[in-house]
Amino acid sequence: MARINRRNALLTLLASGACTILPLRNLAQAQTTDLPPLTVRKDGDVVSELTQSDLAALPQHTILTKTPWHDQPTRFTGPSIDDILGADVDPSTDLFLTAVNDYVATGTVAFFRENGAILAIKENDAFLTIDNKGPVFIVFPFTDRPELSNQKHYSRCVWQLVEIETA
Repeated sequence: MARINRRNALLTLLASGACTILPLRNLAQAQTTDLPPLTVRKDGDVVSELTQSDLAALPQHTILTKTPWHDQPTRFTGPSIDDILGADVDPSTDLFLTAVNDYVATGTVAFFRENGAILAIKENDAFLTIDNKGPVFIVFPFTDRPELSNQKHYSRCVWQLVEIETA
């Protein structure tokens, strides 16, 4: 299956004039409409495309934690993997999590469930932006569960998450 390089696609759109970059002062107004959606795929087929607004309408979970990328404890809010895929998904199902820059992390549904991960869409009650790890950032409860503070978990903290594929 051929993958589209999102960075190159965006650069092509910008160069062609088909889209523009908003001035910083308008970014807050545009945060939930101009961000790429979270695409969920099963066996290569699109199952759903969820905007931040769609994700905000799902059950929300909050984690207050320090991360390697935040100096102070930070409050992250968003749905769980079960809120996105459904609680009946087989725990052994493999997930491929893809960021805007085509970074891919993998893990099973069980890995994310058992380790309390959420798909954060807010940081300290403000929606995430592309400049702040948005539209979606995978976060684990590192402070409450210090055993998660290791490279195995850090490498699965995908920010600028735009696709979840199940296999």
